[in-house]
Amino acid sequence: MRLFVAIDLPEDVKHYLRELQKRLWEFAGAKMSLTSDFHMTLKFLGECDEKLVPQIESALEQVKFQAFKVQLGEFGTFGGANTSVFWVSLAVPTWLFDTVNQMEDKMAQLGIPKENKFVPHVTLARAKSFNPTVEKMRELKSLSIKPLGFTVSQFHLFKSELSTHGAIHTKLRSFS
Repeated sequence: MRLFVAIDLPEDVKHYLRELQKRLWEFAGAKMSLTSDFHMTLKFLGECDEKLVPQIESALEQVKFQAFKVQLGEFGTFGGANTSVFWVSLAVPTWLFDTVNQMEDKMAQLGIPKENKFVPHVTLARAKSFNPTVEKMRELKSLSIKPLGFTVSQFHLFKSELSTHGAIHTKLRSFS
């Protein structure tokens, strides 16, 4: 089963991000698949044997976590010259990076590979074909983002099932 650990977003923030997607779609003029389930991934676990889930849950119970405030930040992209992912950054407390590193270490003890770098963000869309000019990218990155804020009091273990209509995410367990 395909698993990841993430923070869910409140409905009002999800609604705003859907509106932002519409603006992005109109502006970019590219073939894109829009994200339908917004979250901030803390750790992507990938394909895991179902028998490993209790050990993953036990390890996540040990992660030090406290409630914190987060705020939508700036528009960004991954993929360099061949931009493929459009996202909005999240302003988070610096200690969250230590928490993610703690998760990485605990998952590595279970044989799950560490990831390179934690970038707090929410994915808006993935481009199928988008090769913008420098000017277009400058305009795109200047899209204004409303600095909506919210409080996070828990994180979740999700199962992700791929389908022809996109990924279907199911919360397996919550941790606070």
